Amino acid sequence: MADESRGYGTVAGKFYSTNDGGRSWIERKLPEIVYADHLFFLTPDLGWVSGGGGVGGNDFFVLRTVDGGRDWEVSGGTPPQGPADVRDLFFLDPQRGWLVTWGYNDDGSYLYSTVDGGKHWTADPDLSFQGKGKFANAVRFTSADRGFVFFSEGGHSSLAYTTDGGRQWHKQSLPRLVFNCQVFEGDLLCSSAEGFRLLTVRPR
Repeated sequence: MADESRGYGTVAGKFYSTNDGGRSWIERKLPEIVYADHLFFLTPDLGWVSGGGGVGGNDFFVLRTVDGGRDWEVSGGTPPQGPADVRDLFFLDPQRGWLVTWGYNDDGSYLYSTVDGGKHWTADPDLSFQGKGKFANAVRFTSADRGFVFFSEGGHSSLAYTTDGGRQWHKQSLPRLVFNCQVFEGDLLCSSAEGFRLLTVRPR
């Protein structure tokens, strides 16, 4: 939900919106995307939907709307390794965003960023936390400079973090595998294994 009355959802390649708190929903077909993986709205009007599509499903697509889902702009990219799903999608502001793709089998995950609201996406060159055998679940930025990627490698949970907007990344181990995170009052509140646990990260 973007506010008390307006909310959005996806099922496969369809987009749903409500203006009455969920009592009724309007259905629309999403262009290009065969299956929507993630949805992220900054405001009731401005949002993005990401997922796979294209011939053979080898590409990922990101759709941007500025009118609550009535119209969409389409951008895309081809992951370095084979078919991919979009594992996570996050925008800090209307221009800066990040997404993580997952390849099939052991192809690993890759981080992409945009500085123009999702029109173009650039792959991060640092392979210390990306690529074969490395799988990221979540990417979050708490400011333009400070960002976090939660990933696993060889059965171990790790955190990649940057303090300069992604020009350099550093790694540290984590006690638990992180599945998803939300930014709350400058902290990251993350769901983690095993069972349901909450891992709080307080950036310094």
